[in-house]
Amino acid sequence: MVGLTPQMIELHDLILQVAPTDTTVLITGESGTGKEIVADLLQELSSREKKPYLKINCNAFNDSILESELFGHEKGAFTGAESRKKGKFEIVDDGTIFLDEIGDISPRMQSSLLRVLQDGEIIRVGGNHPIKINIRIIAATNTDLATAIQREKFRLDLFYRLNIIHIPVPPLRERKDDIRELTFHFIRKFETVFNKQLDSISESALSSLMNHDWPGNVRELENLIQRAVLIAKTNEIVEKELVFTPYPRAPARSPPRPLPRLSNKSLKSMLSEFERDIILQALRESRGNVAAAAESLQLGKTSLYEKMKRFGISSKDIFCPVNSSLPSQTSGKTG
Repeated sequence: MVGLTPQMIELHDLILQVAPTDTTVLITGESGTGKEIVADLLQELSSREKKPYLKINCNAFNDSILESELFGHEKGAFTGAESRKKGKFEIVDDGTIFLDEIGDISPRMQSSLLRVLQDGEIIRVGGNHPIKINIRIIAATNTDLATAIQREKFRLDLFYRLNIIHIPVPPLRERKDDIRELTFHFIRKFETVFNKQLDSISESALSSLMNHDWPGNVRELENLIQRAVLIAKTNEIVEKELVFTPYPRAPARSPPRPLPRLSNKSLKSMLSEFERDIILQALRESRGNVAAAAESLQLGKTSLYEKMKRFGISSKDIFCPVNSSLPSQTSGKTG
């Protein structure tokens, strides 16, 4: 990995320490920070270096396909399963599998993965017999798993199994002293790709790179230098040849609603009334759809039903549309 800042030296030392073991590793960091590069280094420096190594982007498959891809299936397990198929865990047995975007897998997949980490075995889709496997799992996510656990989107027991060794990858904005070295690394890389010869980059261009916030991290820098090398008109990249990608700003927050006047009610009573109002508002906005309201409130559907029962709220009474566009009916003749 390119970089000599204290953060990168610490990261590199941790990789060297962890790589030779078979320990499960969880790599976290923002998109574009280089989590896959860390996984590759862990594999290259491990005792399983010459064994199979497979990368799976968990976001690239829907739930049922991902389950079949990872665990395999038996003949007749579902429509189209005309023969037995080994899953990736069996194919990579004795090797390493890299599960990217692990924070986005469904609760059902989380349960199946927990079995692999706890017992070292899988069950094919449509099968009944456990199959022993011996693999090393490296997982990565840009999701805040602590928040996902609080929102009941990610299993705590799975998190503990994955998080035996945690490797956080710092964002580029926190190691800006590496930008110069990274820039020349990418210039040399794309000189070869585009068969061009560049000697330098202007100081004003480097200053622009240093002053940028890099929301897309190292990947954004790589793409920017790739474009600059391609369109450079001389043997020096100048500032006007740096085309920064505009990132959408977060929408402005609406001002907080004014607090009601305090009365003789207890704090618990007022909070309860406020919670009821919020639930009613969410149900109105979702037109009485409890599942949609639960998602907007970041609650489990069961939890929302329990709260509705406690507050005496029925979804059937929430949305009663009145078609005000219809003309009123009048009796008598016209003319």
